[in-house]
Amino acid sequence: MRLSGIQAKQLRLIYSAPVTQFCPREALARRQVGKAMLDLLIDASGVVVDVRVLDESPLGVGFGDSAAASAKTYKFWNAFNRLVALTIPVKFVP
Repeated sequence: MRLSGIQAKQLRLIYSAPVTQFCPREALARRQVGKAMLDLLIDASGVVVDVRVLDESPLGVGFGDSAAASAKTYKFWNAFNRLVALTIPVKFVP
């Protein structure tokens, strides 16, 4: 089931490692801002079981891979108690 709008608000993030620890080293050294758009597959217990990078900006810096690594630490409260898909943005601000 793909979540959007009001449904997506029923999925609550209850844990995530700090996104700054996943920021690409070069981007961190240059204090470069970046972002990525991810598609997450979340199981009934709220664990992210698959991540797909849909977009990243700027390209070639590694923000997509870094955002995906960060998302693998997420834990959600999944009110649906079933496998769900969700698209989210991840921002890196040094």
